[in-house]
Amino acid sequence: MDQITAYQASETLLKMTKKLLLLLGLGFYLQGNIFAQAQKTHSEPMIWGDLQADYFLPNQSFFFFKTELRHNTNSYGLIEDINLYQVYFQLGYDQKLSDHWRAGGSARYTLDRRNNNQVYQAALQHNGKIGKTDFIKRISYDLMRFAESDGMGRLRPMVALERNFNFILGGRALRPHLSYELFFYNDFQSEDLQTETRTVDRTRLRAALSFQATERLWLTPFFIRQTEYYNVLPTYINEVDAAGNLVLDGDGNPVVVEKDPGGKRNRIEPILGLEIRWLLPGKNVSDRTIPGLGVLPEVN
Repeated sequence: MDQITAYQASETLLKMTKKLLLLLGLGFYLQGNIFAQAQKTHSEPMIWGDLQADYFLPNQSFFFFKTELRHNTNSYGLIEDINLYQVYFQLGYDQKLSDHWRAGGSARYTLDRRNNNQVYQAALQHNGKIGKTDFIKRISYDLMRFAESDGMGRLRPMVALERNFNFILGGRALRPHLSYELFFYNDFQSEDLQTETRTVDRTRLRAALSFQATERLWLTPFFIRQTEYYNVLPTYINEVDAAGNLVLDGDGNPVVVEKDPGGKRNRIEPILGLEIRWLLPGKNVSDRTIPGLGVLPEVN
């Protein structure tokens, strides 16, 4: 029986993966055209750690507190000898509007090695179904205020697929997650002050597997492929001859040659992380309560 259950779970997970690939196919096709002819660079892996606590109300709305630690494996951080480049603290509220719709808002304060900031977010989420798989669509808007620079905004549409499976040992839930998110930035400057910008500024492809360790504790290891899209201006240097002497033109001025033509850059940033999510005790939490979604009608 256990073998049959495991086989059915693997088959369902395969179907879920195919659905997400089809869902994101158009997005990747458009991305391939929008970001064509861009030079790719790769950064060292980053490590993120999340800790979140949710308090559910009778209607399955909830308050939440979240803190995230971001570690960079190849650069200095906030504390000497610790490559902790960013820490943030977030407090928010998620309102259940109906069985399918949720809305929320949050405020976040970030300690950053370069520029501390505040982020105020408003979000709208729709929870639908593709068969027995949860199909989640979410759009959020962030208003960002920086300690040492002008504020900016960003629009973040996201699609995700999630599905519950009963773990063979103990009957706890396993919940795989696949999502794709786009970031569109707005620096609130007039057009004549802007240099050429990219259509999309950032994308995140996220794969995760949540495990219901207890009725109220969820552990979620995750992997994110984050890509930053930006432009680089051309750079120039003085030309030198084989002996290392400056090459001069007819007027005696140094001859300048192009060092780097600049252009589009796609910086790929791999992120490994672990989320620990605690559902605070209360009569509104049960073994069917799913973080971020409330109580689902069934657990498969």
